[in-house]
Formats: sequence, structure tokens, C-alpha cells
Amino acid sequence: MINKKFYLVVYVFLLIVYTRFFEFRPAETLFIRSTVLVFFVLLAFTIRRLTYEKGHFIKPIKLIIFSFFLAIIPSALFWSQDIFQSLVAIAPYSYFLLFLFLIEARINKDVIIKTLLVLAYVGLILFLYQFFFTTTVLFGGKEEFLEDRGVIRILFPGEGFTFFALFYYLNKLSKKFKLKHLLLLLPFLVMMLMQVTRIYILAFGLIAIYHFMIKSKVKYRIGGIIIFLVCYLYYNNTENAIVKGIRDATENDVEQKEDYIRLIEAEYFLYEFSNHTTTYLLGNGAYNYNSSYGKKILSLNENEHFFLEDIGIVKGYILFGILFVFGYILIFIKSFTIKIPHNQLYLKYYIWMILILSFTTRANTSAGFGVVLVSVLYLFELAYLEQNNLIETKSTGMLKRNFKQYSPSKT
Repeated sequence: MINKKFYLVVYVFLLIVYTRFFEFRPAETLFIRSTVLVFFVLLAFTIRRLTYEKGHFIKPIKLIIFSFFLAIIPSALFWSQDIFQSLVAIAPYSYFLLFLFLIEARINKDVIIKTLLVLAYVGLILFLYQFFFTTTVLFGGKEEFLEDRGVIRILFPGEGFTFFALFYYLNKLSKKFKLKHLLLLLPFLVMMLMQVTRIYILAFGLIAIYHFMIKSKVKYRIGGIIIFLVCYLYYNNTENAIVKGIRDATENDVEQKEDYIRLIEAEYFLYEFSNHTTTYLLGNGAYNYNSSYGKKILSLNENEHFFLEDIGIVKGYILFGILFVFGYILIFIKSFTIKIPHNQLYLKYYIWMILILSFTTRANTSAGFGVVLVSVLYLFELAYLEQNNLIETKSTGMLKRNFKQYSPSKT
């Protein structure tokens, strides 16, 4: 039997490889090649786990994984992209296999939580370093940092770890207020706010309001209302450069209406990019920049400033078709209908955040969000078992006899 510590090391390794260690630019080529290798090894290790039938999230995860491989067909038929090129292109999205790996590894939930929090702190430290030393861009896709919306705007990758920490500590504040939990939350909140991304602020704000209005004591609800009103008045009346930058950007988007670039991009990719019936069902496939398909995408990026990352889950549909979208819809529905312990509601909050971000960000197709999402789904399954007394929670881990839910189907 493989040692649990070995599985933990592999898990951490997978998180680092898929996120390219917060998209560390000096080692970009190494991480890209490593991702391809990891994909084939992980696929070989988990392929028999695709026979699993039980569990709330196994079906949507399987639908998403299957959509990757089915989309190879239209990419070959209509874009002349060969199978090997398609497999290489799938590699960055193959982090969904991590869910199957976690089922096999059965890593203790507390270990997973601590691992995600440690990486969140690593991301926080690296963000602060990049914020204070902006002359050389070490992380992310930008060539340089420019002042935008009143601040040197650093869109730091690996956002999933930051949001996980935010919701984890937010959940800690609901039952019994402790100053240490607030102090642990604040650095991540500041980090998110300093990136001045409206949809991030909206997602966290809506979930925080829900958390304090619905799931907390009356005094926290009153406090939440007061905080909301103060923030609203501050937002509308302050001359703070950052807030004013957000207001101006929002007003500019509202004024553009039909000309809003994301709407134009979505319309183009849905109705003009590919009009084959097969692609409407199966998608166009993951694109390889060495193929004519990839060169078309690159041309749209450079000449039209059309980016699939800007149109949220529509990107997933364009690439992988209706199965990919249906898989995500099932995840979202289950996150609302399945009950888990109150002290683990942060798992739901993370999924809901992905839902909100699905409109305008890369949250559905980015490893920076995705590796955390599949980890959250695994923790969600364990939380459900705990809620229904189907699993014992001990510091040493889970009892095997209570994990029969994940036995392979005998078909």
C-alpha cells in the first residue's frame, strides 16, 4: 500500500505544476512541459476510477472529463488539429483528474485544508513582493504593470487559493467572533481589493452578505447591515483613487451597452467563430498554438483583442461543448441542494463564487481556480458523509469502512 505521505507530496506537486507555481514566468516552459507529462501519468493512474458511480460530484466531473476527449473529434474534422496536438492542448485543463486522484489517495480533509491555506499564504507573500518590486514581472501573463483604476494593478494568479482562505476565515466569524480570525481574513481581503477586479469584489460581497444575513446571529446581521451601508455610502461619495477608478470603469461599461467588448466577443465566438453543428454540441476542442486552430485564436487575440478568458463559461462551451457546461450546472445545483455542516459552509461559498465568476472570468477553465475547486468538491463529499454520520472524523483520517461510497461500480 502506498504511504499516505507520498500521496500528500504528489498532491502538493500537482497543485504546483497545474498552477505553474502562480504562473512563475522564469520557469514557464518547464511547467508547460511538466503539465503535459503529468497529464498522461495522472490519466493512466486514474482512468479506472472513471468507473466510479457513487458520490454527488463524480457524475459532473466525469461529464467534464469526457467533454475534453469528445471535443478532439471536431478539432480534427474542422480545424485539422491532429490527436497528439489535441492531447497536449488538453493537459492544462486536466486538473479535473485531481478529483479522481483524491478519491484514490483518501487524503485526510484537515491535511488538504492546511495545504490549501499554506499555498494561499505563499501566494499572499509573493503578491506583496511583486507589489513592492514591480520593475520585473515574475508572476502572471502581463509584460508590465501599469497604473489602472487608481493603483498599480497586479492581477496575481492562483486566485483560487486566495478565495479559499477568504471564505474559510469568513466562515469562522459566524458563530463566535474571534479577533484572530478577523486578522487572518484581512490580509487576503486587502489582497483581493488591491487587484481592483469588480467581479471579485461583487462575488465576495454577495456571499459575505448572505453569510452574515442568513447564517449568523442577529447581532452579526445588524452589524452586517451597518457595514454594508457604510461601504455603499463610501463607494458613492469618496474621491479615493482606487474606488473612483472602479466607479469610472463601471460607468463606462454601462454607457457602452451593446458595444461592451465582452458581449461582442461572446456573440462572435457563439455565432461566427464556427458554424458547424458538431461544434455546437461537442465544442471546438482545446487549441494547440502549433495548429491552424491555435493560430486562429492567437490572431483574434492580437488583432481583434478577442480573448476567450473574458467570456466566462462561454469559453468552456466553445471549447468543450454542452457536456462541459452541463457538468458545471450539476455542480452548482448540488452545491445548493446538499446539506453540509455549518462549520464547512465555506466549501459552498467557494463553489458559489465560481458560479458568479462564470460570467466574465476564466474561473471555469483556469487551473488557478480549478485545482482548488476539485479539492473543494472532494472536501464537500466528505462533509456530506460527516453530516449524515457516514464517516468518522479523526486527526488520523477516515475509516476505510465508511468510504465504500467510492467503490468502483461492478459493471
